Amino acid sequence: PIVEEQPEKVEKHIYSCENESSTINIIYNTENEYITYIKRTEKFTDDEIANEISEYYKNINGISVNNSEKEVILEFDFKSLDINQYKVAVTKHNDSYRLESDFSYIEDNNIFADKYKELELKNLTCTEIKSQ
Repeated sequence: PIVEEQPEKVEKHIYSCENESSTINIIYNTENEYITYIKRTEKFTDDEIANEISEYYKNINGISVNNSEKEVILEFDFKSLDINQYKVAVTKHNDSYRLESDFSYIEDNNIFADKYKELELKNLTCTEIKSQ
């Protein structure tokens, strides 16, 4: 008998999350419960803070930074991003806010979506915008 292998089914979701004051918006994509992409838009009260935050993420393969008029847009492509470089940049970012960096949501160099949402997005309201 010939056994034909079924292609692995990839479950994809896209979520949008926002804080109460609408200064932070995060859109993230998942494939089989792991995050593959995050777009984080953050509005700041002055350019100096926006510039400082942008510097943490510059020149890292897999992260794009767009900074204009007190708004920073960060895009993380986890298919090409070195997870250790991600940790270094996020630690610097969190340290500037005096926040703890807890990377327990990273498993085997992948970002586990449920844990990430529970730890990093707990103060945001998230809704699913697409599923396939």
